Amino acid sequence: MRFGKNELDKKKQNDKGERADYVAHVIGSTINIEINCNGKMYIVERNLEYANRLYGNKIKIGSQYHYTQTISININNYAYKGKDKIKYTHYLKDEDNEALTDKIIVIQIYVPNLIKKWYTSGVENLTEGERFLLALVIPDINIAFKLGKDNEIMEEYIHEAKEVSNDNEFRDFYSKEWKIMDQGYQDGEYDGALKKETEIVKKMLEENIDINLIMKVTGLSQEEIEAYQ
Repeated sequence: MRFGKNELDKKKQNDKGERADYVAHVIGSTINIEINCNGKMYIVERNLEYANRLYGNKIKIGSQYHYTQTISININNYAYKGKDKIKYTHYLKDEDNEALTDKIIVIQIYVPNLIKKWYTSGVENLTEGERFLLALVIPDINIAFKLGKDNEIMEEYIHEAKEVSNDNEFRDFYSKEWKIMDQGYQDGEYDGALKKETEIVKKMLEENIDINLIMKVTGLSQEEIEAYQ
């Protein structure tokens, strides 16, 4: 595995470009991970755009076309009605439910459903992958240590996360962001949370917080943050 460039190629000459949250290349595939706190449809469409641009960027033209598989993993702090599983995998399919290709795959992970399983079934009934994902998103470092117990990779990550949390500037704004995330994006009522998000981003800009830190905390692109200025 190697890290990829998360700054996407510009669509036009005057475009400022966009930034994916995380890009890696693994055994001939491109992996894009996005962290989403907002269930509005434009976020879903933006993630699809990122996946398609990463897919298109890897096309090699010569005597033969070579298309590299792109897997987009969206970690969502919301869950739509009727979507009760933790993970859904999406392909381009026809009316008979047959996949046209496996070159573009979108995986939707709904964190509220994971937390619900944790609450109702207990840690012992979580898979290793579910425990790892929960440790990534849970705000309580002590709970994270319990989730990662006896797993070397998870414990290493959690220790690093603890070091970051000791950064006063990062911790203060992360705590505010978590309050927005945890407001329960239920029944499509997201407007109140979006208003709070706007207030927080504007406040961070007023305090001259580094835009890269704002992007990391909020999950917004540079273009979206600059729109608040």
